[in-house]
Amino acid sequence: MSYPPPPGSGHPYGQPPPQSGWQPQPQWQSPAPVPPPMPTAPPAVPAAPLAHPAPSPYGAYSPPQAPAPAPYGAYPPAPTAVPAPPAPPSGAGGGARKVLGVLLGVSGLLGLLGGGALAAHAYSNSRQSVPNSGAYGPVLWRDETVDHLFPATIGQPPDSTYQASDKKAAQWNRMGVSEDTSCAAGLSGETGKTARRLGCKAVLRATYVDLSGETVATVAVIVLPKGGTAAQQMGEYLDGQQSEDIPDAAVVPLRVPGTLAAKWQESRRNGMGGTGLGDDFPYAVAVTTGAVDGRASSTLPRNFEGNDADRQPWMDAAKALSETFHTHILNLAR
Repeated sequence: MSYPPPPGSGHPYGQPPPQSGWQPQPQWQSPAPVPPPMPTAPPAVPAAPLAHPAPSPYGAYSPPQAPAPAPYGAYPPAPTAVPAPPAPPSGAGGGARKVLGVLLGVSGLLGLLGGGALAAHAYSNSRQSVPNSGAYGPVLWRDETVDHLFPATIGQPPDSTYQASDKKAAQWNRMGVSEDTSCAAGLSGETGKTARRLGCKAVLRATYVDLSGETVATVAVIVLPKGGTAAQQMGEYLDGQQSEDIPDAAVVPLRVPGTLAAKWQESRRNGMGGTGLGDDFPYAVAVTTGAVDGRASSTLPRNFEGNDADRQPWMDAAKALSETFHTHILNLAR
């Protein structure tokens, strides 16, 4: 049985093709489907009428997009409220802040009152309150070193920021200190008698010369019994000598060889002065002054005005130096 030849072939199935240059044709097959070309970019998605962007395919990167602007004239959205910080607890935190505020206010007030405090300090040395005076005041004369009790320089401090021993306040230079502390060797005349009657325990002496080099002075710290009125009584006696026609010479001069006080002696004494401390400080301070060159004060008759006028500068210098030591001794007990 034979099949008819396929259309257009010209020869039956299974027969060889003619040899006149004809090549056999391959068996017919259905052409393979051609895949459509890959798109280079995803097709554009039309914008939605709403503000929300269209969803991206799963796994595709979707960049963040700003929200669509509000229509013109629309009321802008209300700003996000920032929550207020929590109130501090009513315990120690709030109390500490209140205390800090009070301290700052007090500090400012103290700054305003500082100038007045300085003036009050200089009002009266006798009114100073020295907390350590009760225990240390009576033994100060034994416990302090010589250089502390009789500093190398001394002067009346201009204000409370200075000590009498500060060099910036210096008015007198120390020449020497006596090793003999007996009452008999340190005081003379009625002054010595009065001190012994009040129970004098010791007399500490040092000699000074003023910055001009013209005035010499011996300072005597008279140690008296504690717990009584001996220091006040001694101070009253020394104050009374200021008004005497011929005041007592009071202190025995301490001569210091090799210094401006090498010739300082009893015959050259021209003035004296003193003061008492009292309370917790059982001391009195007596001072005798004279000229370095030996010049004596006037010896004119008492009714001659020049006599008092010539002696007065020596008396004033002695009184001022005793008050300087009064201040200095009080400050040693601070």
